[in-house]
This record gives sequence, structure tokens and C-alpha cells, in this order.
Amino acid sequence: MFVLSFSIKPLSKRKFKIIIITVLLCMTIITAFLTFRPEKHHALYNGKAYSTRAENENDIRNFARFFGLSLDYSTEKCRDIIIPEKFDMLLSNYDLIQGSVGLSLSRYAGKSCSLHTWELMNNGRPADSLLRLIILDDIIIGGDICSVEYGGDIRNFAGEKFTLNQQIEQ
Repeated sequence: MFVLSFSIKPLSKRKFKIIIITVLLCMTIITAFLTFRPEKHHALYNGKAYSTRAENENDIRNFARFFGLSLDYSTEKCRDIIIPEKFDMLLSNYDLIQGSVGLSLSRYAGKSCSLHTWELMNNGRPADSLLRLIILDDIIIGGDICSVEYGGDIRNFAGEKFTLNQQIEQ
């Protein structure tokens, strides 16, 4: 039969202080990591990460600046929409434009969200186009740039044209 025995000596005050300080330091590091972790709401376009946060106007400005867009912020309009549960051919094709800038609407099927629009500016004048952002819980999940003309084109945020035949044109 094998018997294992051991005894623990009482800790000195110094060793006890070292253990407490070490535990507190570890807890501080873990708390700091959880509090200040890197941005988790982002997407990639051409290998560069951009924030999809939309909590305030500054977030929208940073988003627009990333894609080189100038907006008339006084023209913002908002309405509630629901992403359909099932994607028909048109919506599947529309989701391609989202994929071209690192986003996807298919993950949000059936969700209620909001559609925000702003007029685009060109050298300080209206550009006859709108920026449309689909926002869910203060996160940009999709959108496009569209012409205000009837039958006008739809482009991704970088200005690449979207067509119904599933191609992205420059």
C-alpha cells in the first residue's frame, strides 16, 4: 500500500502579501483585457479593416470617411425594416453587394432593423445619390449607394456598380 502525506507550513506575512498581490495583478490584467479588448464590430474591404459601429454621428462620419464619402448629415431619414426570412433571387443578388465590402445580410434573416439614408455630397453640392445603411443594434450590417433617379444604379460603399446579373463592375 502506498501512502502519501504532506504538511503545509504556515505562510509568512511576506509570502502571503506576495500571493495576494499576484492574484490582484492577475485579476486587474483580466479585467483590463475584457474591458479594452479590440474592436469586434468590423469588416474588411480590400484587406483593410473598418468599423461597423453606428452608435452616433461620429461613427457614421468615420465609416463614410473610410470609403471616401461626403454626406449631408442634415438629410438623415430612418425607417424600420425586416430582413426577410428567405432570400429570393433579387435579395440574394443584393447580398452580393454586401459581400463585396465584407458584410452579409443572410446572417440577419428575419431580424428587425433600421434603414438610414443620407444624401451624398460632391464638392459641397448634392450628388443625386443616397447612402443607405442597414443598422441593427448600433451595428452596420449592410447597405448601398443608390441613385435617386428612377431605374438608377446601385453601388457598394466603395462605388463599385451592382447589377442583377451578379457582377461587380468598376
